[in-house]
Amino acid sequence: MRKALVCAVAVGILGLVSRAFVTAQVPRTTFLADKNGDVNVDGLVDMSDAIYLLQFLYLGGPRPWPLHCEPDNALANGDVNGSLDIDIADPVYILNWQFSGGPPPVEACP
Repeated sequence: MRKALVCAVAVGILGLVSRAFVTAQVPRTTFLADKNGDVNVDGLVDMSDAIYLLQFLYLGGPRPWPLHCEPDNALANGDVNGSLDIDIADPVYILNWQFSGGPPPVEACP
């Protein structure tokens, strides 16, 4: 029940703040993430990254910023569960880690 509530809250927040996260139009090579899951390159993996991924998946938002080890790595930034695909399970994984004590994002860079 708690996980469902966390997901419902996250989706509700997405609707309320989706316009608040504006990505500057800068070259995609300008910033590189150090940690898998830091898709908005603010130095943290948190709820804002889950919202960023939901925007990318469902609202036509920008792709996650690349990791410093891409493209030499199989995992792309945002594939926090290691499934080799970025899908709805990834923002849920971040929220589960942040709020329910789930496992942290999978390390993508050696």
